[in-house]
Amino acid sequence: MNLCYFKGDIPNFGDDLNPYIIYELIPHAKSIQLDTDLLVIGTILSDDFFNSKGLNTNQEDKIVFGSGIRFMDKVPKFDDNWKFRFVRGPFSAVCIKNQINQDIKYITDPAYLIRETSYFKNKKPIKKHKISVMPHFRSLNRVDWKHVCDTLGYHFIDPSYDDVEVIMDQILESEFLLTEAMHGAILADAFQVPWLRFKYFSHFHEQNYVSEFKWSDWLFSMGLKHNHIKLDYNRYIRVVENNLKRLNFKKVKENQLIKQLKSSDLGSINFQLSDSNLVQKKTDEMMVEIERLKEN
Repeated sequence: MNLCYFKGDIPNFGDDLNPYIIYELIPHAKSIQLDTDLLVIGTILSDDFFNSKGLNTNQEDKIVFGSGIRFMDKVPKFDDNWKFRFVRGPFSAVCIKNQINQDIKYITDPAYLIRETSYFKNKKPIKKHKISVMPHFRSLNRVDWKHVCDTLGYHFIDPSYDDVEVIMDQILESEFLLTEAMHGAILADAFQVPWLRFKYFSHFHEQNYVSEFKWSDWLFSMGLKHNHIKLDYNRYIRVVENNLKRLNFKKVKENQLIKQLKSSDLGSINFQLSDSNLVQKKTDEMMVEIERLKEN
């Protein structure tokens, strides 16, 4: 069975949760000899991703187990080889339904299955950080996030660290999480750590409508509000950066970011959490699908 997920030039926490969760909950998925592709965590239902993995040309069965649509205006063509156990959220479900003319089930993001792993069940965290900050992995080279966080008295969590347990430890050890990374928010929600989204650079990198679509897809699946704070990545600096690569504008951006964070109202009232009963209900629903998958 081929576990298909995004692998970039640097590690990324959300994507790297795929093997961590799936190979524990379905141990034989790694070794079983099946001509089957399994798509789980990620906004990966797009022709770009399919072409990068050869999924548009092979005749193997493809099982979608919680993934999300990437481009709502460019939904891939799905043939009979595609089997949908569930997708991430209602918007992905509608996009696919309109393409294949059949109802598609959604539950939520499968990263909530972290609650069924031995890591979560055996963990007894001690809070060490009042507020932790987790940027998107594509924002890491824009400013010195460690310096920004140290200046403000926050704890910095690096989403590109190559050990997902180290990142999860830091989320669990935080009282509140301020995150640009969607799977930072999802894991905080699974761990019942209050979180708040911020927008800085990732929505430029992946296109704003893609970013808002994927966040909305997940948020609506859990009945959550679309709250966030916007930390403007100065467009003028970006234009100059792109034209004068030799110049380093990090200090200018860091000072701007620190000023914006200082002026933001980060009172606990602005952070949010899903209802714990709903989190468990969604996790239980996905575990039913895990057992079905194991039986098959």
